[in-house]
Amino acid sequence: MQTATAAPALDVDAPNHRAARRALAVALAEARSVGEVLAVHGRADALAALARRSRDATLLAGALEYRYRAIRHLGRLMEQQRLTVGLARGGRPYQATGSGVNPVSRPPTLAEAGVDKYLADQARRAARLTEGVFEARIAGLWRDAAKGSLCSLRKNLMRAPDRAPKELSPPEVLAAARAAMGGIDLDPCSCAAANPRVGARTYLSPEDGRDGLTEPWHGRVWMNPPYLPGALLRRFGVKLAEEYAAGRVSQACTLVPSHFSDADWFQCITQLAGAVCLFRGKTRFYDRHGRSAAAPRGSVAHYLGPDPARFASAFDSFGVVLKTWPAGRS
Repeated sequence: MQTATAAPALDVDAPNHRAARRALAVALAEARSVGEVLAVHGRADALAALARRSRDATLLAGALEYRYRAIRHLGRLMEQQRLTVGLARGGRPYQATGSGVNPVSRPPTLAEAGVDKYLADQARRAARLTEGVFEARIAGLWRDAAKGSLCSLRKNLMRAPDRAPKELSPPEVLAAARAAMGGIDLDPCSCAAANPRVGARTYLSPEDGRDGLTEPWHGRVWMNPPYLPGALLRRFGVKLAEEYAAGRVSQACTLVPSHFSDADWFQCITQLAGAVCLFRGKTRFYDRHGRSAAAPRGSVAHYLGPDPARFASAFDSFGVVLKTWPAGRS
């Protein structure tokens, strides 16, 4: 892991927002070493501090965007080193070995490169995010900026992982959803890597230029949206309610975090549902390499459609299944 010279200094006092963002973008695009990426990260932090002092939400959003992009770039550099020369282990001070002519060398540790454990953890998790999920978080950042919400912007988008922080739905839950609905016609919040596991006839992904929040839905829908940011989760929940109420969605199964049970979108879906499964324990999600990790909180599955008994039979092994009374029915 190289520690090359830092990127050129940026004028954090520049009053022009576009110029400040452009300078950060150019510096990050040219960054080839950990030292250069860290320099961009530091400049973005300085710009963010200036924006907070002036209570400028637009400037703060631009600074935080490139702070997060720098963190993601750092994670990719770390992964590249892991796959090539390998990672050096910390611990005891480095002892020179080998002859004076051909000494044995090893890559510097993260600490030696100026990366503390907290930043390294953020970088790894940011690098694991799909392009679509990461860009959705950035879009959420700018939506908060449009509202002038400095408090929302201060929240670190990389602090909590999406889903587990893995990104693929559990295969056993997907099998249950297919059994409950007789198949999956559409997954509106998926990607090319996830769909072989889901088995949907159609999937929508920003990576392919198809936005599940703007395109119409149809048929039997599986909806397991990214758990962060919360605003994105809400938009998918509202979209499902609208598409089902309009009759374009005939059946739907969801998998969403249980701690949003007081949210308006969660209440709306629950009102439309014929049955709900309260999962016991923490659901495990997967990455593209088959590695799993437990979600930080519990999960809930909703069933919207004409056959809640079939859903109950498919999902009762995951937890308690409750029959509900959909809105408008006695």
